Amino acid sequence: MIKKYALKIFLFCILLSMQSCQHILDQAEEQRAQENFTSEFMGYYSGNYTGGMSGSLTVNVKRCKCRSN
Repeated sequence: MIKKYALKIFLFCILLSMQSCQHILDQAEEQRAQENFTSEFMGYYSGNYTGGMSGSLTVNVKRCKCRSN
């Protein structure tokens, strides 16, 4: 009887550790996906504006080299 419970606990621990490993792998894949992400808004934008004020505007949207935790 004790062997039966020990086997169940052992199998439960193995399944639990496999789930934990899968979670770690999923997190690593998500991190790689975020690092390789390229926005469709990246680029160089420039133009003129008028209205109450007038002038020119230049915007350069680049990939961020910073890391957030």
